[in-house]
Amino acid sequence: TVDRTLLLGRAAPGGFYASVDRDPGVFVAPRALERTLSNLPINRGVFAAERGSIVELQLTTGDNRGKLFFKRVGGQLVLQKGSSNFDMGRLDDLLDTIETLRPDAAVHTGAAGPGEGLRKPTLSVYIRRQTPESVGAPPIRFTIGSRDVYQDASIYYARHASVNATYALPRSQVQRLLDLF
Repeated sequence: TVDRTLLLGRAAPGGFYASVDRDPGVFVAPRALERTLSNLPINRGVFAAERGSIVELQLTTGDNRGKLFFKRVGGQLVLQKGSSNFDMGRLDDLLDTIETLRPDAAVHTGAAGPGEGLRKPTLSVYIRRQTPESVGAPPIRFTIGSRDVYQDASIYYARHASVNATYALPRSQVQRLLDLF
Protein backbone atom coordinates (compact mmCIF):
# COMPACT_ATOMS: atom_id res chain seq x y z
CA THR A 1 0.00 0.00 0.00
CA VAL A 2 1.26 3.41 -0.96
CA ASP A 3 -0.10 6.45 0.85
CA ARG A 4 -0.65 9.51 -1.32
CA THR A 5 -1.75 13.01 -0.39
CA LEU A 6 -4.16 15.06 -2.48
CA LEU A 7 -3.64 18.80 -2.16
CA LEU A 8 -6.40 21.25 -3.12
CA GLY A 9 -5.34 24.79 -3.92
CA ARG A 10 -7.16 27.95 -4.86
CA ALA A 11 -10.32 28.09 -6.93
CA ALA A 12 -10.02 27.50 -10.65
CA PRO A 13 -12.57 27.55 -13.47
CA GLY A 14 -14.74 24.47 -12.82
CA GLY A 15 -13.15 23.50 -9.52
CA PHE A 16 -9.87 23.80 -7.64
CA TYR A 17 -6.23 23.50 -8.65
CA ALA A 18 -4.95 20.24 -7.24
CA SER A 19 -1.90 18.02 -7.15
CA VAL A 20 -0.90 14.67 -5.75
CA ASP A 21 2.33 14.44 -3.80
CA ARG A 22 5.23 12.91 -5.74
CA ASP A 23 3.59 13.89 -9.05
CA PRO A 24 4.88 17.09 -10.68
CA GLY A 25 1.62 17.89 -12.50
CA VAL A 26 -1.24 20.14 -11.48
CA PHE A 27 -4.83 19.50 -12.53
CA VAL A 28 -8.29 20.93 -11.88
CA ALA A 29 -10.29 18.86 -9.37
CA PRO A 30 -14.07 19.21 -9.65
CA ARG A 31 -15.83 21.46 -7.14
CA ALA A 32 -17.87 18.48 -5.89
CA LEU A 33 -14.68 16.81 -4.64
CA GLU A 34 -13.99 19.68 -2.25
CA ARG A 35 -17.51 19.37 -0.85
CA THR A 36 -17.13 15.62 -0.38
CA LEU A 37 -13.80 16.02 1.38
CA SER A 38 -15.05 18.81 3.64
CA ASN A 39 -18.05 16.81 4.96
CA LEU A 40 -17.45 15.48 8.44
CA PRO A 41 -17.42 11.67 8.66
CA ILE A 42 -20.32 11.49 11.13
CA ASN A 43 -23.23 9.06 10.81
CA ARG A 44 -26.11 10.81 9.03
CA GLY A 45 -28.54 7.89 9.38
CA VAL A 46 -29.48 8.62 13.00
CA PHE A 47 -32.65 10.60 12.23
CA ALA A 48 -34.61 8.01 10.23
CA ALA A 49 -36.83 5.19 11.52
CA GLU A 50 -38.61 2.41 9.66
CA ARG A 51 -42.36 2.93 9.82
CA GLY A 52 -43.05 -0.61 11.03
CA SER A 53 -40.75 -0.17 14.02
CA ILE A 54 -42.40 3.01 15.35
CA VAL A 55 -44.51 2.46 18.47
CA GLU A 56 -44.65 6.13 19.54
CA LEU A 57 -44.10 9.26 17.51
CA GLN A 58 -44.36 12.79 18.83
CA LEU A 59 -43.83 16.07 16.98
CA THR A 60 -43.97 19.36 18.86
CA THR A 61 -43.67 22.78 17.25
CA GLY A 62 -41.80 25.56 18.97
CA ASP A 63 -44.26 28.26 17.94
CA ASN A 64 -47.32 26.79 19.68
CA ARG A 65 -48.85 25.62 16.39
CA GLY A 66 -49.31 22.27 17.99
CA LYS A 67 -48.28 18.83 19.04
CA LEU A 68 -48.98 15.48 17.42
CA PHE A 69 -48.62 12.27 19.44
CA PHE A 70 -49.18 8.89 17.80
CA LYS A 71 -49.14 5.50 19.50
CA ARG A 72 -49.32 2.05 17.91
CA VAL A 73 -52.61 0.41 18.90
CA GLY A 74 -53.65 -2.89 17.33
CA GLY A 75 -50.86 -2.65 14.77
CA GLN A 76 -51.82 0.88 13.61
CA LEU A 77 -50.43 4.28 14.56
CA VAL A 78 -53.32 6.20 16.12
CA LEU A 79 -53.41 9.91 16.98
CA GLN A 80 -53.57 10.09 20.79
CA LYS A 81 -53.10 13.83 21.31
CA GLY A 82 -52.92 16.68 18.90
CA SER A 83 -54.80 18.90 16.60
CA SER A 84 -58.25 17.64 15.71
CA ASN A 85 -57.51 19.21 12.31
CA PHE A 86 -54.86 16.60 11.54
CA ASP A 87 -55.84 14.65 8.44
CA MET A 88 -55.07 10.94 9.11
CA GLY A 89 -54.74 10.57 5.35
CA ARG A 90 -51.43 12.43 5.74
CA LEU A 91 -50.01 9.80 8.09
CA ASP A 92 -48.33 8.02 5.16
CA ASP A 93 -46.63 11.30 4.14
CA LEU A 94 -45.39 11.72 7.70
CA LEU A 95 -44.04 8.15 7.85
CA ASP A 96 -42.43 8.45 4.40
CA THR A 97 -40.61 11.55 5.60
CA ILE A 98 -39.48 9.89 8.85
CA GLU A 99 -38.20 6.84 6.95
CA THR A 100 -36.14 8.93 4.53
CA LEU A 101 -35.00 11.74 6.85
CA ARG A 102 -31.30 12.19 6.16
CA PRO A 103 -29.11 15.26 6.61
CA ASP A 104 -27.06 16.58 3.72
CA ALA A 105 -24.07 16.83 6.06
CA ALA A 106 -22.83 17.27 9.58
CA VAL A 107 -22.07 21.00 9.74
CA HIS A 108 -19.82 20.90 12.81
CA THR A 109 -19.18 19.03 16.03
CA GLY A 110 -19.56 20.50 19.51
CA ALA A 111 -22.24 22.74 20.96
CA ALA A 112 -24.93 24.34 18.82
CA GLY A 113 -24.07 27.78 17.50
CA PRO A 114 -26.07 30.86 18.51
CA GLY A 115 -27.45 31.44 15.00
CA GLU A 116 -28.73 27.89 14.52
CA GLY A 117 -32.03 28.38 16.35
CA LEU A 118 -31.67 25.24 18.44
CA ARG A 119 -32.13 26.88 21.84
CA LYS A 120 -35.78 27.49 20.85
CA PRO A 121 -36.36 24.76 18.27
CA THR A 122 -38.79 25.06 15.39
CA LEU A 123 -39.70 21.39 15.85
CA SER A 124 -38.88 18.64 18.35
CA VAL A 125 -39.30 14.97 17.41
CA TYR A 126 -39.43 11.86 19.61
CA ILE A 127 -39.61 8.34 18.12
CA ARG A 128 -39.77 5.14 20.17
CA ARG A 129 -39.13 1.98 18.19
CA GLN A 130 -39.71 -1.68 18.91
CA THR A 131 -38.54 -4.52 16.68
CA PRO A 132 -36.32 -7.54 17.30
CA GLU A 133 -33.46 -5.53 15.72
CA SER A 134 -34.03 -2.47 17.91
CA VAL A 135 -34.29 -4.17 21.32
CA GLY A 136 -32.57 -1.92 23.81
CA ALA A 137 -32.14 0.89 21.29
CA PRO A 138 -32.74 4.31 22.80
CA PRO A 139 -35.52 6.47 21.37
CA ILE A 140 -34.66 8.80 18.51
CA ARG A 141 -34.82 12.39 19.76
CA PHE A 142 -33.92 15.40 17.69
CA THR A 143 -34.62 19.10 17.38
CA ILE A 144 -34.80 21.28 14.31
CA GLY A 145 -33.69 24.90 14.49
CA SER A 146 -33.57 27.76 12.04
CA ARG A 147 -33.46 27.83 8.29
CA ASP A 148 -30.27 28.73 6.45
CA VAL A 149 -28.18 27.98 3.37
CA TYR A 150 -25.37 25.44 3.63
CA GLN A 151 -23.19 24.50 0.65
CA ASP A 152 -25.64 26.29 -1.67
CA ALA A 153 -28.61 24.23 -0.38
CA SER A 154 -31.61 25.46 1.63
CA ILE A 155 -31.47 23.64 4.98
CA TYR A 156 -32.63 23.62 8.58
CA TYR A 157 -30.12 23.07 11.36
CA ALA A 158 -30.81 19.97 13.44
CA ARG A 159 -29.32 18.14 16.42
CA HIS A 160 -29.77 14.54 17.45
CA ALA A 161 -29.85 13.99 21.22
CA SER A 162 -27.12 11.33 21.18
CA VAL A 163 -24.65 13.05 18.83
CA ASN A 164 -22.64 16.14 19.75
CA ALA A 165 -22.93 17.70 16.30
CA THR A 166 -25.14 20.01 14.28
CA TYR A 167 -26.53 18.70 10.99
CA ALA A 168 -27.99 20.27 7.84
CA LEU A 169 -31.41 18.74 7.09
CA PRO A 170 -32.82 19.50 3.63
CA ARG A 171 -35.48 22.21 3.77
CA SER A 172 -37.90 20.12 1.69
CA GLN A 173 -37.90 17.27 4.23
CA VAL A 174 -38.40 19.57 7.21
CA GLN A 175 -41.10 21.52 5.39
CA ARG A 176 -43.10 18.30 4.86
CA LEU A 177 -43.10 17.84 8.65
CA LEU A 178 -44.02 21.46 9.37
CA ASP A 179 -46.84 21.37 6.83
CA LEU A 180 -48.61 18.80 9.00
CA PHE A 181 -49.57 21.54 11.47
